[in-house]
Amino acid sequence: MGDTVAPPSCLICEQSADSATRLCENCNELIRQSRYDIHSRCVRCAVDLNSGLGDGALHCAQCIKQPPLFDHCVTATSFNPLIGKLINQLKHHGKLSATIPIVSSMVEAIKTHYAASTTRVDLVIPVPLHINRLRHRGFNQANEIAKLVCKALNLPLTFNLCERQFDNPPQQQSGLAARHKNLRGAFIVNSNMTNANLKGKTIAIIDDVVTTGATANAMTKTLLNAGASRCDIWCFSRTPRK
Repeated sequence: MGDTVAPPSCLICEQSADSATRLCENCNELIRQSRYDIHSRCVRCAVDLNSGLGDGALHCAQCIKQPPLFDHCVTATSFNPLIGKLINQLKHHGKLSATIPIVSSMVEAIKTHYAASTTRVDLVIPVPLHINRLRHRGFNQANEIAKLVCKALNLPLTFNLCERQFDNPPQQQSGLAARHKNLRGAFIVNSNMTNANLKGKTIAIIDDVVTTGATANAMTKTLLNAGASRCDIWCFSRTPRK
């Protein structure tokens, strides 16, 4: 008799996991419960409106007061500690198998969002890391997510069209104003690339988590200035606004 292959361990709780999702049944269900209800989020930035931040219509108060430069944020889940642990396994422990449940949720959310839309995405660009951070981590988690999302949706993907100029410090504890200030001029378009002509294109920017939207806004500004006509943000998780 051959050796029995042990099932993989759940990326979140380390119990026996489903080989297809790399999560156990319980954590799979908790991820499903973390998914956004399309009717409970701001149609522009995807922040949760259940906290009373909405105006009773479709937009949060922040987007009414100062709309972001991107057109829509499409998210798969609302951020919570469980989601954070899954992302941490990918981002800081190099467990690329975490992209399996992440991408599965994102693809479903993206298909749902554009099901009744005439929008056609011309190009997908992951949020770049600065070269110093890329060398330290060894990979860009947004690149790994984007590869699988584009494969599933049959969309063109480019990695080096947009570059990060500054190695900004982690901004998890920074407020919105500080984030915007730190990210001013952070991104540039690499004009040496043969496909750098962005005129009139609709671009999807992929990241793992959107917190305040400052990074997404800064990158969108750079791409619009380079000629793009529209940018949408695709992420696995959106952090609720405080």
